[in-house]
Amino acid sequence: MLAAKARSPLLDPQFFLDWGEDDIGVWSWPRGAITGLSDFEGECVPESVFHAPGVGPRLVEVSEGYEGEVWEGGRLLATRWWSNPPTDAQWRDFLRASRQDPDVSAPVPRAAPMRADPPASPWMARLVSLQAPRQRDITAAVIALLAAPIAYFALQWAAVTFEQARLAAKLETLSEAAGEITAAQGEARTALDELRDYEGALDRQHPIELLAVLTGLLSDAGVDLREFAMRGDDLSVALFAEGEFAPADLVRSLEADDLMYDVLAEPGRLPGEWRIQAQVVQP
Repeated sequence: MLAAKARSPLLDPQFFLDWGEDDIGVWSWPRGAITGLSDFEGECVPESVFHAPGVGPRLVEVSEGYEGEVWEGGRLLATRWWSNPPTDAQWRDFLRASRQDPDVSAPVPRAAPMRADPPASPWMARLVSLQAPRQRDITAAVIALLAAPIAYFALQWAAVTFEQARLAAKLETLSEAAGEITAAQGEARTALDELRDYEGALDRQHPIELLAVLTGLLSDAGVDLREFAMRGDDLSVALFAEGEFAPADLVRSLEADDLMYDVLAEPGRLPGEWRIQAQVVQP
């Protein structure tokens, strides 16, 4: 690259190298000539590399201007570009720089238009091979088109499988809870049967039944149960109430359940303490 820069007549050149088997083709142009290609990310390739090989010096008409070329044995030895057809002096200078013997009396050759699809250019063969869709590219495109719906349905199947697993786990949890509820219901029925057997055998209310009813009423009234005692038909209860407490309302609630009568509420010895005395209604 240093040797190519030393031989270039430009102050700030940019190069293109065409590596052959035993030689290197070097093209150079002003770097500022392509600064306007701001969105270009490829490689700048000289147009002459796509030209079909010639024999000796020739002048060809390119896409924008004219290009002098010197060919030998199918290899491009030298090339020079002009925006307009070169003068006789410019053509002779190009031949001398290319180590050719210019004929002083010979005029500039007629510029031949270069065909858009030269058949014998190695670089054009590479370009055509890059542009032509290859079998593996077509196969890759088909695989990509088929893989897209397959991937979509695979994701859907995975989502459905995950949702099924989640629902199955939730159903198992609900089944366990339902089993516990069923067991609790069975235990409650068993306890109810025992209470009824107790009532039938002793002809009186079971203390547990009275305690359950009393606990519910006291909870609604915001009162804590501290003591519970039942001796025969006599019921004695110690309560604790914070803040405002209406003992008359509690007495009416206890007598309204038809489980006790002669309910009496009296303050205890401690602040907030109340004692309830009542007679139990026997079946």
